[in-house]
Order: sequence, then C-alpha cells, then structure tokens
Amino acid sequence: MLDGAPRQGLVLQIAEQVSENFVFAIFFTYLDGQPIWVVGNSSPALTQPGPVAIQMSTLENGEFISDPNQPPADQVTVDSAGSIQIEVIDCNRIRVNYDFSPLGKGTGSMELDRLVRIAGYDCNPLQ
Repeated sequence: MLDGAPRQGLVLQIAEQVSENFVFAIFFTYLDGQPIWVVGNSSPALTQPGPVAIQMSTLENGEFISDPNQPPADQVTVDSAGSIQIEVIDCNRIRVNYDFSPLGKGTGSMELDRLVRIAGYDCNPLQ
C-alpha cells in the first residue's frame, strides 16, 4: 500500500520451487485515467538474498477472462513498461526503485507497507 494512491498497489507473488524461486510483480494502477496492470517476473531465478530486479511490461489486445473469443497469444501485445528493483526494509516494508520511463512516468523510489501475510510464513529475516 502506498499512502496517497487510493485503490492502487503492488502484489508480489513469491514462488517457491525445489530448484529455484522467483518473484512475480503486479502493479494495479492507472495510466491516463484508465486502469492498467503493469507486470513482471524476476529472471533469472532468485539464487541469493538481496535486491530483486524485474523488467516490467504492459499487455494489450486481450479479452475479459470469461470471453470465449480470446485472441491467439501472438496477438496479445507486450510492451516494455520499464523496470523495478525491490529491496526489503523490514518484515513489513519494502522499497521499490522504479524506472517507468517507457510509460512517460520517470524514475524514483517508493516505500510500500505490507497489507497481508501468508499463514505459517511469519517473518524471519535470517532465512
């Protein structure tokens, strides 16, 4: 959650796999007054603690999920939205350094507060 940005936010999904972990980031926000998702996936996979860099994209030309007339995958346009770098501040806060220059939104940094936690995954900064 970012103070002063109502009905907007960032969802981070941390995937735990046997051989690798990765982060999927989803900003839900607005661009020119219209709702937009800006998405990205850490690649390569996470191998050590520290900041996580993610290339971000926007998608266009899709249809609502229940629409039976979905376009072929190669017709859904993927455009660069820039990049983010996520740094952990503490168990409940992160810093997101961003470069949204391709969207005309510049560079900067924001601190975000956690809204929810996953049951059984309490914070342990030593793991």
